Amino acid sequence: MLRVDTKNTHGSSSLNEHCCFNRTTTKCCLFPQLEHIWSRLSPRNAPGHQDNAYIVRICQHETLRGSVSGHVQLEALTHHWSFCLCSFSADTWADLEMHYATDSWDDMGSNVYGCIKQLFLLKLKNRQLKVVLSIGGAFWSSPFASVASSQESRELFADSSVTLMKDWGFDGIDIDWEFPQSKAEAADYVLLLQAVRRRLDAYAAEHAPSYHFQLSIASSAGSEKYEMLDLESVSNVVDFFYLMGYDYPGSWSTVTGHQANLYPSTSDPKSTPFSTGSTVADYIAAGVPGHKIILGMPLYGRSFDNTNGFGHPFSGVGGGSWEAGAWDYKALPLPGAEEVYDGSVGAVYSWDPVARQLISHDSPSSVRDKVAFIKAKGLGGAMFWEASADRTGNASLIETSYDCLAQDGGIGSRENLVSYADSRYNNLAGGMVTG
Repeated sequence: MLRVDTKNTHGSSSLNEHCCFNRTTTKCCLFPQLEHIWSRLSPRNAPGHQDNAYIVRICQHETLRGSVSGHVQLEALTHHWSFCLCSFSADTWADLEMHYATDSWDDMGSNVYGCIKQLFLLKLKNRQLKVVLSIGGAFWSSPFASVASSQESRELFADSSVTLMKDWGFDGIDIDWEFPQSKAEAADYVLLLQAVRRRLDAYAAEHAPSYHFQLSIASSAGSEKYEMLDLESVSNVVDFFYLMGYDYPGSWSTVTGHQANLYPSTSDPKSTPFSTGSTVADYIAAGVPGHKIILGMPLYGRSFDNTNGFGHPFSGVGGGSWEAGAWDYKALPLPGAEEVYDGSVGAVYSWDPVARQLISHDSPSSVRDKVAFIKAKGLGGAMFWEASADRTGNASLIETSYDCLAQDGGIGSRENLVSYADSRYNNLAGGMVTG
């Protein structure tokens, strides 16, 4: 699955309130149809694993980090998320109107272009590729408490969200509420998800009887966040939990640590304040079926400057590829640093002894460990944030994950939906038959 991501998102525990990515000045996009929603409001899949990736605002003209299809081999993905956020800096031209070189200016009727058309063309190119509309994010979750608080607002949200999904030709909806702050909000969250599920099923019954539209959530690896939820009740409604297994320490921390480790360190517990394996165990113990958990992995590293190593204080986080302290995986290790794999915690880091800089990140070795963990625990697959930061070929983490998951026929093959005859856009309703 691909997620075309315009969102600010992230990891777990208190880190979810601090480490929000800001890759481009207009990255936080909300298409205007979502603005009116907020303003008016105070196993069903084919067997096999998923390989998923977020893509940040890929259709945004001058600020592109790469072309729509240039980030990653589409054949290595099963899902793609398109994130819509509650922001008032929407670029509707790039999303809905921008003409690419292959687009005609002479088409008749009301048609969609820009990002939305490009996503639909990706679906036609790879019929296993699902595109999911995700709503929310770390900076844009504050309206959810109000939205979820009454039956009327929940139904309006569900109806509006499904309308966006079908107009844009997507395959499901992902809710990224970061995060319910009380048990009452957590209960409302379940009711909101139930409302969306009912509306998805009603739309499918009328327009796509044989198709199951996906409903998922982005979920935290921080215990104070996920323990607030009735995880079993949520799991009875959603198809998948996309577990954000990264950003464990960062600039907000007092000591350095691994940012996406699989296991805790027995020799240096301070270096692993969280561990993905422990989080997964908690989810399963709380009643979430393993196959509904998609393990998230980072395609970036978190840096710590002026430190003596893991579990030690640091001073500053230095530069970054797009944010201070955050480096694209494809830029690592930095010159002068040596990459080190620590199999005991399922993590990788690079260390520059002269600069005294430590960067925690993933590599093919740690991804193989995590995919082995996915298989051993019966999890649903892998997810990456975000695709433009990956390398290509054998060094690609997404393709490493895909290759490992695909062994013994381990990748799911359910086709996407390309028939949206009731879309408001004539060319999408017609299946983009003219390109």
